[in-house]
Amino acid sequence: LLMSSYLISYAVIQLPGGLLSDRFGNKLFMILALLGTSAGSLLMGFTSTFYQALAVRLLGGALSGLWFPSSSKMIAQYTSSSRRGRALGIVYIGGSIGTVLIYAMVGVSSNGEVGWRNLFMISSIPGFICLALTYFFAKDLKEKGVETENRGEDVSLGFVLKSIKSHHPVF
Repeated sequence: LLMSSYLISYAVIQLPGGLLSDRFGNKLFMILALLGTSAGSLLMGFTSTFYQALAVRLLGGALSGLWFPSSSKMIAQYTSSSRRGRALGIVYIGGSIGTVLIYAMVGVSSNGEVGWRNLFMISSIPGFICLALTYFFAKDLKEKGVETENRGEDVSLGFVLKSIKSHHPVF
């Protein structure tokens, strides 16, 4: 039920999240999504009842659901159509890698020494790091149709890292 509550609230929020992102900007909702995911994971480690955990998972899922529509739109604004698939792949591979790492951590910690609470708290750290990176480097385009100097360039992991290092956002 806890996993389902997260996924249901995640799915339900995506349409309204996309509409709000269109109206108020992508960066705000990307930040809210990362904050919700990270804080939700951290708070799970402090829950003491099922209903507390359910509330944390519902809120975390709803805020996490803001990520996909807002980040997809930002990527579309900053990349040419010929490079958009690659850019989306780079951004969304993070979730898959995170899932694999979490399952590996659960397997390693199944002996009871680490405990599920600590796993939730530890898993919040990458999200908080991504939150800081998004806050400092992501930029919303102010006008529709504005071309950026990066729009036609090849988008690769190296290009993204170089962009972050030079403080010139690619997304």
